[in-house]
Amino acid sequence: MNADRSTSMLKAMTAAALAGCLVAPAALAQQRTDLSTRSGHDVGVTLTNYKYSEPGVMAIKARKIGFDYSITHAIGSEWPNRNNGWFVRADLRYATGKGDYSSSISGSLNDRVDWYYEVRGLIGKDYDQGSYVLSPYAGLGFRHLYNDLRGVTNTGAVGYRRESNYTTLPIGVMHRMALSNQSQLHSTVEYLRGCYWIGRRGRAVKSRESVPGTVFSRVLGRSANGVEPARGAAFRALVAVVTRS
Repeated sequence: MNADRSTSMLKAMTAAALAGCLVAPAALAQQRTDLSTRSGHDVGVTLTNYKYSEPGVMAIKARKIGFDYSITHAIGSEWPNRNNGWFVRADLRYATGKGDYSSSISGSLNDRVDWYYEVRGLIGKDYDQGSYVLSPYAGLGFRHLYNDLRGVTNTGAVGYRRESNYTTLPIGVMHRMALSNQSQLHSTVEYLRGCYWIGRRGRAVKSRESVPGTVFSRVLGRSANGVEPARGAAFRALVAVVTRS
């Protein structure tokens, strides 16, 4: 009986050990999966200092508050499917504030309305590196920018209202790593390549325009229909600490 009892205990211990070996990798895999892109909605508020400059000509500095909304769908992540890493995302952003215009040529004009809205669609894929996840993505976007520089500067120059429409190609990569069981560090580096069309209402003059937030600039001539095509590029980097339940 003692031998039978010992054999039964040995079998039970062996079964428990095998179960532990099977459960542990599954738990670790689940922990790594938590770093992957999830389906859901995100809402955010941003406060920014914005500077648009044309070296040696003029500059606009603005204080803006922004409202961001994103909806993400992780493709094939619903049970019982296995998450294949692909995801799609739609972003909507609106930012507004007051801008101060200054120029060594035409003087200064303060507290001017400056806002933009942007919509874009992205597609990307997660690559699990064990302790972190890399998620490269690309997409297509549209941005409408409005600068109201109408008025008279302190030197008597007359300003104009400018509206710019951008078609953009964002290409970037997101990096996610765990800080604790419920918090993660998310960082994003993005390259934005864009074509934009600038329509102005006011004096028909030749001027220099540039992509906001970048050092790219070129002299643009006013076309017959009042629309000026151009191309530009920009980089941006974001870092955030995210808590997940």
